[in-house]
Amino acid sequence: MIKKALKAAAKNQGTAIHLAASAMIVIIAALAVRNSVFTSASPIKVAAAFLAAWFTYSAAAARTTSNDFKSSFQKALILDGLTYLPMPLMLIAKIVAEALGTSQGYEAMGQLPVILAFGAALAANVAGKVMLFPKNGDAILNARLPARRATIAVLTAIAVYFLLFSAFSVMRHASLNSTAYDLAIFDQTLWGYSNGEMLTNTVRGVNLLADHAQPILFLIAPLYKLAPMPEGLLVLQALALTLGALPLYWMARRRIGAAAAAMISISYLLYPSLQYINLFDFHPEALAIPIILFAMNFIDLKKYLAGTAMLALAGTTKEQFPIAIAAIGAYVFLAHRKKLIGAAMALVGLAWLAINFKVILPHFAGQAAYAHFRGYEYLGSTLTEAVKNIVMHPQLAVARILRPDSLTYLTLLLFPAGAAAIALLGAPMLLLAAPFFAINLLRSHDLTTAILYQHNAELIPFIFTAAVLGSATLVKLLSRLKVNNARTATGLLILLTAITASAAYGPFTTVYDVKQMIPGEHAKIGEQLLSMVPWNASVSADPLLLPHLAHRKQAYMFPNPFTRFMYGEDYWTMQNGTEEAQAMVEYVILDLTRTSPSYNASLYAQFVKDFINNRNYGLERMEDGYSLFKKGSDYEKGLCNLAAYFAIARTGMRLELQEALSTENKGFLKQC
Repeated sequence: MIKKALKAAAKNQGTAIHLAASAMIVIIAALAVRNSVFTSASPIKVAAAFLAAWFTYSAAAARTTSNDFKSSFQKALILDGLTYLPMPLMLIAKIVAEALGTSQGYEAMGQLPVILAFGAALAANVAGKVMLFPKNGDAILNARLPARRATIAVLTAIAVYFLLFSAFSVMRHASLNSTAYDLAIFDQTLWGYSNGEMLTNTVRGVNLLADHAQPILFLIAPLYKLAPMPEGLLVLQALALTLGALPLYWMARRRIGAAAAAMISISYLLYPSLQYINLFDFHPEALAIPIILFAMNFIDLKKYLAGTAMLALAGTTKEQFPIAIAAIGAYVFLAHRKKLIGAAMALVGLAWLAINFKVILPHFAGQAAYAHFRGYEYLGSTLTEAVKNIVMHPQLAVARILRPDSLTYLTLLLFPAGAAAIALLGAPMLLLAAPFFAINLLRSHDLTTAILYQHNAELIPFIFTAAVLGSATLVKLLSRLKVNNARTATGLLILLTAITASAAYGPFTTVYDVKQMIPGEHAKIGEQLLSMVPWNASVSADPLLLPHLAHRKQAYMFPNPFTRFMYGEDYWTMQNGTEEAQAMVEYVILDLTRTSPSYNASLYAQFVKDFINNRNYGLERMEDGYSLFKKGSDYEKGLCNLAAYFAIARTGMRLELQEALSTENKGFLKQC
């Protein structure tokens, strides 16, 4: 069969050229794969596998599309060969990866460009096959996955995501891996609000309204009263993030059909940045993701009052979020041609933004500088001066955006939304997020150019709305070109790139280990010692222990309140500046076996060493590295207990702590 087809193809020079070119594409792709991904396979075997896939699929397509197998097989070979055109991307990515590996700032990327190129090429290959064969693929898919079934599929994905990620978040907390910054911060504040008290947040050292303008916390407080525990916040956050898939599905369904819309909705749930936000403690701004998506759905339906109400709610999640109201107001003004409504939304957003920065934050912070202006000082000493310098000296901003970490960040952020290409077709929507991109990219602070944290919450709704609009644009373009199955191919392209991203740099690939989320013996012992701290006692604790002790008026992240560290209203205190403070609490609890994410390890060791010399505290109990100190307890006896533990279990302690305490150990033993 194949032999006859090749002989027939040889009679037609154009066909032969196409076949030869297609074969070369497959071989190049195979070599690229061999040199980058499948390192254990020989180039010949990989090339053979690609050729077999090419011929097999072409034969199957020929059987189903025409009664004249000979001519249809030749055509199928040519058309299917074209679907392998993206494969050489892997070879290019391999060259890029090797070049970046020797470039300062890109070393950490490793083979990620190759992996992403492989995923994008494979997604394009599959989408290409769908576009070429069969002609009625969209109809077949819509028949097998009608709107009702597609909706059920989305609801099922939502339920699975919610159950998994609420469980993972709660397990992370139960295994003593949640952190003071930020779960303990918001837990203590909501505990106070739900009990009718505007407490100074002792974890952070401020009234929280001096740190961030987040009045949504007052709306959450009554809900918190129903389940007054940090686990309730984690479940609430997981539920909110999950529900963002619904408005995305509705917007996409109106444009490209239910089946393709379901693929985009599921891609949202697979989005690495969303999952990282879900797993990293609790942040009110995370709630803005579904709120803005619901707002965009209402505006898409021209229900402007409901959309504005949702945007107003989003504006309460963080001080800069009124920018979203202004940006979407501009969109309504220009795209929907609702000039009065759009202008009103934009003006309200800008006025609200000004009130946050000129009234609310200064009122609660007093004379202190805005804590989160740190990282922008190179642009100017004030926000106004920074904006002026960006306008007058744009090269400052361009240089920052073109840094390796910024470009890597943009790649990881945009790739899952259809290898960025589809999202870029919705560029007008991405432009609405330009102020938020600028906030993250222009800051000389690693946290804002990483996909691991909550700083991307304001970007995600715009990225996926752009993906929906871009998908609709792509489907229209392909339909004009008489391309088959444009909707199915577009949905698959986004879904497959999302799967690639999730597998390549999702939370369970790079950062989190499900096994570590299961509370082990060490965590159980920690819970026992935590329970020994009276509910109304003041306490200073490790960042990984404090989220379990935040329901009190005085809960400090060690070494506070003994040494001011990342504590207070002005941004200098957030730059790891330390300042001696004369203050005491009733209990101090530390874990000497683990490295906290909030500290420089050697600095933490020095804090512990200094505290151990504080004769106002004695060691009440020490087990498995946990040490519970109490004010007024026998200092000498506690010193001996600590020395004995240190001598026996030294290997279980942090290396930096061993070094810091080794000189003290002999003194401990002599006194005992």
